Amino acid sequence: MNIKYYEILIDGYSKEGVLCAPMDCVSRFAIDGSPLPDITGISFVIKDGCYADYMMADVSGRFVSEQLMELFKSYLEPFQKVIFVPVQVRSERYGDKIYYLMHFEEVYDVIDKENSKYVGEGEHRSITVPCFDYLKIKDMDIFIWNHFSIGLVVSEKVRKEMKKKKMTMGIELVQMACINKP
Repeated sequence: MNIKYYEILIDGYSKEGVLCAPMDCVSRFAIDGSPLPDITGISFVIKDGCYADYMMADVSGRFVSEQLMELFKSYLEPFQKVIFVPVQVRSERYGDKIYYLMHFEEVYDVIDKENSKYVGEGEHRSITVPCFDYLKIKDMDIFIWNHFSIGLVVSEKVRKEMKKKKMTMGIELVQMACINKP
């Protein structure tokens, strides 16, 4: 069995824009595993490009189109606590749209600490190259691996569906290391 997982990364050389939050919005306003602040009425503006299904922003968080949200929802397991909060995005050139902040209320331990690569020492040590433990992720097709990353990890099934539905504009799907596979 060939089991693969991919991290979604923003392609910095593509023509997709950046969602820009209001000036009074703190940069780390959507930290996974923590409650969200009230984001009622926050309106983003798209700059430097066009819409894509998975958008980068100048604040923390994952922003997805309605179509990608529906696809992701179909792969989330009932035990996974993920919410999608609608946000208004404005664009004079492309029209206004609703996007969804994808927020994980719980972050699971999915890392194989022995095979991941680190920088730093002791409590200041940070993972630079994660390695996932299949025994910890085998029941998930979509997950994150830390509280502060805006990256998202998807299974081969999800990646294929995204490609089939042409939802990969502006992103790279980078294969990740995984141990204990059957």
